Amino acid sequence: MKTLALTAPHTISVYESMHELPVLRHAEFQVYRLYETGIGGDDGAISRHFAQLHQFLAAGRVDDAIDQAANLQYAHDFAVDRFAPNSLAFGCLVAAVDGEPATDLSEAGLRALLARLDGLGLTVGHVQEVVDAVKKKVQSELSAAFPQRYGDDAQGLATAQQLRRRLLAVCDYLATEAPEHLAVVAQVDAWLLDQQRPPCFDDGAPANVVQQMRRSFGHLCATLADHGTPQPELLTVFQFETRVDYLQQKFERGREAAGVR
Repeated sequence: MKTLALTAPHTISVYESMHELPVLRHAEFQVYRLYETGIGGDDGAISRHFAQLHQFLAAGRVDDAIDQAANLQYAHDFAVDRFAPNSLAFGCLVAAVDGEPATDLSEAGLRALLARLDGLGLTVGHVQEVVDAVKKKVQSELSAAFPQRYGDDAQGLATAQQLRRRLLAVCDYLATEAPEHLAVVAQVDAWLLDQQRPPCFDDGAPANVVQQMRRSFGHLCATLADHGTPQPELLTVFQFETRVDYLQQKFERGREAAGVR
């Protein structure tokens, strides 16, 4: 647990490790981080959505352009909102204010908490520093403890390889002016654009990524409850993931014993 000093004499306590962070809080933290990375809430995010919208239209990908236009509107709404998604993610990490537990994880509860903290001297710098540090630390802890599920970022490696391929093609073209190198650049650009398919945040759509994330967490909790863990949402991240890991290994052993590959 980390203590953060605000305007004297006020302090807040924030979770910073998977060994203390309740998994329900982490799940909601991830939801707001998804909003932050998928939509954003500043001028940079709005510019990014505009650029991607133009790319989708130029490529004739009308459905993706429609989703991107919706995300652009969401980004604008977040930009004029008092509390962007990153601030709500921070709220999920607050354990106590001046020793008083902070327990309401509803969006309204988080907004009320942030409004209170705003009056006690919380800054954007505080929010960004804590969110970045916790995200990095918990991911590092999960990768070390559960490498099979939280190990290498295969998508990140694939993207890095494609970017390297594009850079080499550009260098080759500058050296030779051979058109086949431009064709490689176009292929990589098309691949990169395909990876940027906009996530759906429409509340009424079955493909809504936030609802999918919450459903997946709910299904995991139900599975753990079915196998003897009451109220798994109250566990820490480490305790929760340890039980999930055990069930996964038990399932694999059962498959091996049955001769199923």
